Amino acid sequence: MLVKRRDSCGVAAGVAPQHERLGFMLPYTPLHHLLLRALDGPVVMTSGNRSGEPQCTDNDEARQELAGIADFWLMHDCEIVNRLDDSVVRFDGHGISVLRRARLRAGAAGAARASMARSGRWLRAAI
Repeated sequence: MLVKRRDSCGVAAGVAPQHERLGFMLPYTPLHHLLLRALDGPVVMTSGNRSGEPQCTDNDEARQELAGIADFWLMHDCEIVNRLDDSVVRFDGHGISVLRRARLRAGAAGAARASMARSGRWLRAAI
């Protein structure tokens, strides 16, 4: 979900300074809940890449490529076979806007719009 950046949000000014909105996610796994319960404030996470570069696919590559911008590491022993991005959409008074299409969805724009329309109805009903 994207939220409008506020000066009082607690996120460093150097995080995505060119954007007026920040990506926000609620914890949805037990690991997220454990990590966020132990911290007092927002957490800035990366999908394992610098802006404009492909995602790192192993722990050694991540340590090398992201050195200097990551304060902490959460490593795993699962092999990343395919680099995949999530779709980013915005729901507003004008409907659904696709800001970034997931790589697997890039060729299926019609199906993605239909899927997101269903998700939008669900999201509005949930809120």
